[in-house]
Amino acid sequence: MAELDRWVSAFPRSLRSEVAAVVRAIPAARLEPTASEIGSTGKHVVPVFVDGEARPPTALSSQRAASETILACIYTRHHDGRVRERWLERVIDSGEYWTIPFVVALIGEYVLEILTEIHRALTVDGDFAPMYRSSYGKFVAENHAFLELVHQRVISYWNWYYREEHPRSEYVGFALLSLLTETAETR
Repeated sequence: MAELDRWVSAFPRSLRSEVAAVVRAIPAARLEPTASEIGSTGKHVVPVFVDGEARPPTALSSQRAASETILACIYTRHHDGRVRERWLERVIDSGEYWTIPFVVALIGEYVLEILTEIHRALTVDGDFAPMYRSSYGKFVAENHAFLELVHQRVISYWNWYYREEHPRSEYVGFALLSLLTETAETR
């Protein structure tokens, strides 16, 4: 029951019954999250706000579309990076504002292919795609502490895994952070 409550509280109130149904339909072993929750530093949890509503960060045109998007969000927190990458596109393509924390959380992870996919999906000619600029800018403006946590993770993973082969100025994680920061500032 605690697992169900954790996932239900990670989504907007308006979707909670739908989230509960999706979570109940997923076999328990498949709900295993990544080692760190979206806003967890190991010592405390940074709250994430979506439309002014605080959510404990966990790692619609029709009920089915909402269910599929909820499922995709949940699988972006899977312990296997390939699974996270496979579901990412559905989360970004949904265009739902409440999916943004799940995308931004992935920016703070070590899987380079995921970072590259996020950059490809959200940008046009190296700048934020117009269709995403306003919503991501709003989200970042509301969630400075969360963005700082993601920033710390980007630095840590870059330093540990990619420093030798990708100079900081060329690392996609830093490029995404810059775009997010600029988008919030120009909002």
